[in-house]
Amino acid sequence: MESAYNDGDADKLGTYFCANRKVMSSSKLQTVLAEKGTMSTTVSNIVVNGEKATAKVTFRFSKASADSDTEYQSYVYEDGAWKYCGLAGSSSPST
Repeated sequence: MESAYNDGDADKLGTYFCANRKVMSSSKLQTVLAEKGTMSTTVSNIVVNGEKATAKVTFRFSKASADSDTEYQSYVYEDGAWKYCGLAGSSSPST
Protein backbone atom coordinates (compact mmCIF):
# COMPACT_ATOMS: atom_id res chain seq x y z
CA MET A 1 0.00 0.00 0.00
CA GLU A 2 2.80 2.40 0.95
CA SER A 3 4.59 2.00 -2.39
CA ALA A 4 1.36 2.51 -4.38
CA TYR A 5 0.70 5.72 -2.43
CA ASN A 6 4.27 6.98 -2.82
CA ASP A 7 4.25 6.16 -6.53
CA GLY A 8 0.99 8.10 -6.96
CA ASP A 9 -0.71 5.00 -8.40
CA ALA A 10 -4.39 5.34 -7.42
CA ASP A 11 -5.40 2.21 -9.35
CA LYS A 12 -2.86 0.05 -7.53
CA LEU A 13 -3.70 1.73 -4.23
CA GLY A 14 -7.33 0.75 -4.76
CA THR A 15 -6.42 -2.95 -4.79
CA TYR A 16 -5.49 -2.69 -1.09
CA PHE A 17 -8.94 -1.47 0.00
CA CYS A 18 -12.10 -3.44 0.91
CA ALA A 19 -14.67 -3.74 -1.85
CA ASN A 20 -16.97 -1.27 -0.07
CA ARG A 21 -14.24 1.30 0.66
CA LYS A 22 -13.96 4.39 -1.57
CA VAL A 23 -10.48 5.12 -2.88
CA MET A 24 -9.23 8.61 -3.72
CA SER A 25 -8.99 9.63 -7.34
CA SER A 26 -5.69 9.88 -9.13
CA SER A 27 -5.85 13.69 -9.17
CA LYS A 28 -6.62 13.81 -5.42
CA LEU A 29 -3.72 11.44 -4.70
CA GLN A 30 -1.38 13.68 -6.72
CA THR A 31 -2.57 16.73 -4.75
CA VAL A 32 -2.02 14.98 -1.40
CA LEU A 33 1.45 13.81 -2.48
CA ALA A 34 2.40 17.35 -3.50
CA GLU A 35 1.21 18.76 -0.16
CA LYS A 36 2.27 16.04 2.29
CA GLY A 37 5.04 14.22 0.45
CA THR A 38 5.75 10.53 0.59
CA MET A 39 4.55 8.35 3.44
CA SER A 40 6.35 5.82 5.59
CA THR A 41 4.52 3.39 7.87
CA THR A 42 5.26 1.16 10.83
CA VAL A 43 2.86 -1.66 11.66
CA SER A 44 2.57 -3.39 15.05
CA ASN A 45 0.07 -5.04 17.39
CA ILE A 46 -1.49 -7.18 14.66
CA VAL A 47 -4.51 -9.14 15.92
CA VAL A 48 -6.12 -11.68 13.58
CA ASN A 49 -9.54 -13.18 14.22
CA GLY A 50 -10.51 -15.43 11.31
CA GLU A 51 -10.94 -13.24 8.25
CA LYS A 52 -10.79 -9.98 10.21
CA ALA A 53 -7.80 -8.22 11.71
CA THR A 54 -6.66 -5.02 13.32
CA ALA A 55 -3.23 -3.43 13.38
CA LYS A 56 -1.63 -0.40 14.98
CA VAL A 57 -0.27 1.71 12.14
CA THR A 58 1.99 4.73 12.54
CA PHE A 59 2.44 6.83 9.43
CA ARG A 60 4.69 9.79 8.73
CA PHE A 61 4.68 12.22 5.82
CA SER A 62 7.93 13.64 4.47
CA LYS A 63 6.58 17.20 4.01
CA ALA A 64 3.92 17.34 6.74
CA SER A 65 5.22 15.89 9.99
CA ALA A 66 2.34 17.54 11.88
CA ASP A 67 -0.06 15.26 9.97
CA SER A 68 1.76 12.12 11.12
CA ASP A 69 -0.34 9.90 13.36
CA THR A 70 -0.88 6.48 14.90
CA GLU A 71 -4.19 4.69 14.55
CA TYR A 72 -5.73 1.25 14.80
CA GLN A 73 -6.90 0.05 11.41
CA SER A 74 -9.36 -2.66 10.45
CA TYR A 75 -8.66 -5.24 7.74
CA VAL A 76 -10.59 -8.09 6.15
CA TYR A 77 -9.29 -11.06 4.17
CA GLU A 78 -10.93 -10.65 0.76
CA ASP A 79 -10.13 -12.16 -2.63
CA GLY A 80 -7.01 -13.88 -1.27
CA ALA A 81 -5.46 -10.79 0.35
CA TRP A 82 -5.76 -8.54 3.42
CA LYS A 83 -7.58 -5.31 2.57
CA TYR A 84 -7.86 -2.04 4.50
CA CYS A 85 -11.42 -1.30 5.65
CA GLY A 86 -11.09 1.79 7.85
CA LEU A 87 -10.38 2.76 11.41
CA ALA A 88 -10.83 0.20 14.16
CA GLY A 89 -10.57 2.72 17.02
CA SER A 90 -7.89 4.87 18.54
CA SER A 91 -6.97 3.20 21.82
CA SER A 92 -6.98 -0.57 21.42
CA PRO A 93 -7.41 -3.30 18.83
CA SER A 94 -10.74 -4.99 18.36
CA THR A 95 -12.03 -7.48 15.84
